[in-house]
Amino acid sequence: MLQTLPNFDITYALSIYMKPSSQTPISFRIVKSPDHALLVQVDEGTGFYGRLHYHPEYQITAIERGEGLLYAGTSVSSFEPGDVFILGSEMPHLFKETAQHNSIGVRAVSLFFDEASLGQQFFETKELQVLIRTLHDSNRGMKAGALNTASLHHEILETVNLKEEYLYIRFLEILSRIARSSPSYLNDDVVAKADTTQNQDRLNEVINFALKTFDQEIKIEHVAEMSFLSRSHFSAAFKLKTGKTFIDFLNTIRIENACIQLKNQNTTIEQACYASGFRNASNFVRQFKRIKKMTPSQYRKTWQLNRTT
Repeated sequence: MLQTLPNFDITYALSIYMKPSSQTPISFRIVKSPDHALLVQVDEGTGFYGRLHYHPEYQITAIERGEGLLYAGTSVSSFEPGDVFILGSEMPHLFKETAQHNSIGVRAVSLFFDEASLGQQFFETKELQVLIRTLHDSNRGMKAGALNTASLHHEILETVNLKEEYLYIRFLEILSRIARSSPSYLNDDVVAKADTTQNQDRLNEVINFALKTFDQEIKIEHVAEMSFLSRSHFSAAFKLKTGKTFIDFLNTIRIENACIQLKNQNTTIEQACYASGFRNASNFVRQFKRIKKMTPSQYRKTWQLNRTT
């Protein structure tokens, strides 16, 4: 549990990269001084978090630079500059940069905290019920809504310069802004806390593998072997964990990556198709329409229109 102590000077942690040999998710210990209840962490570099992990603290992350994929709970979505996410306690997650050839890397600012950061019963007061509901809802994973997102994003980035009571005041303002921004949910329901049983660890290894190699040919027989399961048992276990078949999950990753590619005007639709792991354009368009409810060209036009409005 994070401790609330008299000295509120803020600490910073830069670019924490985890490189253990196993690919199963790990319990990630937030590196912080014992003198502080809130941690502001800056991640900067040509990568982001390299592997699926979880931690007991809630996490608010603002993306300042870079694009990529976010796996959170059982969902896959993309991130880009300006996005703000809040992830619940013990939620397995991974931010993966999908760097273009000219990428200058990712920069993100995250706040880590728990419900006791401001005192054991602080959030139990009647006036703060909207905030405690937001913390509960964050166990589905949340992305801040469009309402005043730009100013919310700026407020999170500014926390690296705040100290003492100013940080705590800003923290409450950020939570309130997220709660009132009409956030969208990354998962349909509250995600179960991280499961570290052997079978779940093996399935998480498959998720890591898919997120790292989606642009290559992946056969279901191979990932079943990784899980030490037959193809039929693997398929049943994977769908139970994620709510999707492995092929649907893989196609979701590929389509989300294609969306990132399509935002680059110099990338053709055909290039986005092959860079995302599809082997023929007709299947790419079919899967894109199934998942995004529009064609790749319509997606590009819609994104351009929203960007200019």
